[in-house]
Amino acid sequence: KIKKDAKIAPLVKPRVKLPEYFNQFKYQLPLQCTSVENAALAEEEHIAFRKIISNQFDALKKQMVAVQQKKITEAMQIMNGGGKGRILKKDEFMAQPYYELCGIMYNEIFAEYLKAMVDVGAADKKYYEEMKALETDYQKKAQAIAKAFADREKPECCGEGNTSCCVSDEERCKAYNELANAYLPKFAFITEEWQKKNQLVFTTYFDEVIYWGYLTYHPTGDDNFRLEVFYPMVLQYLTMLGKIGNTKIVKPCKFKPITASKKDSNAIREMECPLEIEIPFIVGKFEVNCEKFSFKAGEGAVFGYEKNFKTHQSTVSVGIGLKLELEAKVGPLKGGLSGSTGETVFITFDGDNKFADGGLKFDAKASAGLEGEAGSAVKGKTEIAKETGVGYTLGINSGWNFNEGPFKGMIGTK
Repeated sequence: KIKKDAKIAPLVKPRVKLPEYFNQFKYQLPLQCTSVENAALAEEEHIAFRKIISNQFDALKKQMVAVQQKKITEAMQIMNGGGKGRILKKDEFMAQPYYELCGIMYNEIFAEYLKAMVDVGAADKKYYEEMKALETDYQKKAQAIAKAFADREKPECCGEGNTSCCVSDEERCKAYNELANAYLPKFAFITEEWQKKNQLVFTTYFDEVIYWGYLTYHPTGDDNFRLEVFYPMVLQYLTMLGKIGNTKIVKPCKFKPITASKKDSNAIREMECPLEIEIPFIVGKFEVNCEKFSFKAGEGAVFGYEKNFKTHQSTVSVGIGLKLELEAKVGPLKGGLSGSTGETVFITFDGDNKFADGGLKFDAKASAGLEGEAGSAVKGKTEIAKETGVGYTLGINSGWNFNEGPFKGMIGTK
């Protein structure tokens, strides 16, 4: 009715992109203390975890306040006649199809989420009661051990000149450590069950609230989505993690804090990449691994594209290039020289597809090899010189960067 020959499919399935996304599954809870032997490690992991959650919370809270200030400034400008609010782009609808459905879905799912949070409150109360009861039982057993040792240590046989009935440090430590090791798994089990109930709420509702909230608030501007849905949900999630990131720790009699080397050995490291694919073809190369995807093609006119999965940056380059392949045969030996040179203009975009850098790039590469036929002194292919090269990059933001290659120290200043 609005536009002649209009198609419904593009409207029902808009190519939307969430302005921000928060991966709730990247935050792994630290291990529970299940014995006095892992008390030091558990303590260090929980301290580090709380620090991470606190830093994340503070950073996002700061971002939220900045957006709030921005909205206040915009509102003041509109009130004073200096702003017009959000202006629709050409051919843009104020509300996407099924806008009313999006609002209904968001409101109903958010109501379910709030109801589930009430149930979590009841689970929290039960958890604290169970932990308190178990702690009371544990302390009674510890006091009983202390009393038994005190009853044994009579003044006449445990004092100056006579220590025949004194309890040794080894016996005392063994008794207390065994008691702790009997109760710590019980504390851990109760805590882990409580943690699962808290996490289940966000596993069930977090992504759906974000999704339908975005579709509901997007027509009025992404800042409204951030303030009304995104930041509140993420901050509530981090608050929940800070609450459940807890464990009962009982240190052994002879407690040794983790040394720096052991801390390093338990640090979170990136796994080794199991993916490494490189496919060259006549005038180009396709490459993909855990860090990036890149595609380069062309001789004469050169085109390149690279996407970094870690920084989320993408780079597009266009320019000119030349590839050289020389080959000669002398008797049973065959030798070759290959090289390439190229000069391109590049533009780099950040994770939000905003301009990050741009400029010029030049590089030149060369390699040489030798191949022997059957019966010759050279067996198979032999690499005479590995691929090497020189070049430079001149970027608006990155500045001048020169790759001296094999001429390092001979070109330019040291």
